[in-house]
Amino acid sequence: MAIEALRDALQQRKTTPSELMTFAAIDRVTRRMEPLIKAMQ
Repeated sequence: MAIEALRDALQQRKTTPSELMTFAAIDRVTRRMEPLIKAMQ
């Protein structure tokens, strides 16, 4: 479900990959998020 939400947010241009990575770094989940975000671009 979370992956679908990421995909929808990127497709609808509600957020950018750089914004997502900023929050991933804050939450310390960069290693898990980076491959997902790159695959969705």
